[in-house]
Formats: sequence, structure tokens, C-alpha cells
Amino acid sequence: GAAPIGGYWPKRLREAAGFDKLMSTGFEGRGRTVGIVDAFQDPFSQDGLAAFDAAFGLPAPVCHQDAPQGLTPFDENDGNMVGWSAEISLDVEWAHAIAPGAKIELVLAKSNDDADILAATKWAVDNNVGDVILQSFGEAESCVHPALPRQQHQVFKTATARGAPTLPPRAADGPPHPQSRRRDGTPA
Repeated sequence: GAAPIGGYWPKRLREAAGFDKLMSTGFEGRGRTVGIVDAFQDPFSQDGLAAFDAAFGLPAPVCHQDAPQGLTPFDENDGNMVGWSAEISLDVEWAHAIAPGAKIELVLAKSNDDADILAATKWAVDNNVGDVILQSFGEAESCVHPALPRQQHQVFKTATARGAPTLPPRAADGPPHPQSRRRDGTPA
């Protein structure tokens, strides 16, 4: 089938990032696992991934989901959950596009609370879920509790020491979340 019109195509993204050179040597992620940390869940991610793979001629990946804090029931009327479900689809599909031979291990935090995401990330590191662990969501630094960066750094340091680098989100990007507060408690 034809790929959708508009947007990025896996081949173009691999070329732009230089991954096409790796793939030309046969390195497509076989024998590797990409760990992805996100929040809530996406009950449609498997169907979406199958459609994405069909559109772009990618093989079906081995994809496993963990919810170490328990799987939060999906509420289609909760805009926050719906937004995260789109983030999950985006993360899983594009990790698969970049490393089509890799296994995908999706680790879900019970909410998008910083403490829950950190707990899920720590679980992913402690349980060696991936050769690399990705987080692609963002949050303005003014919204983060002052103790969190130190705790995150320790988790990332542990992951790196174990040979599984963690690629955290770029917290300084984008506007703050509407309910965000600066470190002094005032609206961001």
C-alpha cells in the first residue's frame, strides 16, 4: 500500500539523522531492545503500529508493555490521557522506524506526575529493560520540583553505568504546562 501523504517518512528521517549509514552496514537493531517510558496507556497502540508498519513496509516488531505501578484505565474523555496515548504511538512507531529490528519495551507510569514517571524510569533501569531508554515528552524546567533533577540524574547515571544510556526529554523546550508553577509557587 501507499504511505500516507505529508509528514515524515522513516527513510527520510533515517537519512536526516544519519541512521541510513548504520542500516546500510546491516545494523537495524537486531538483538537490541529500545525501552520507552511514557505515562498512562494507549489502548490503540498495537493497531496503530500495525497500520504504520503496513504503510511504510516495516516488519512487525516484538513489542512488550510493562506497567510497574499498575495500568491506569484509559478514559477517552480525559484530554491528558488522550494526549499521552498519541505520544505513546508516536514514540513506539518512530523508535521502530529508526531501529526496525529492535524489540520495543514500553514502560508506562500510572500518571504523568513527575514522581510517577521517575518511578517508572527507575523501574526500567533497575530491570534492565533496554539497551537504551527513551523519554521524548517535555516539561518546562520551571514546572519541575527542585529535588527532581538530582533524582533523575542519579537514575540516568545508574543506567549509563549499566550500559543502557537514558535519553531524557529536553525539559527546557516549549512553553510551560498551563497548571505549572514556578519553583517559588507562582504560575509559570
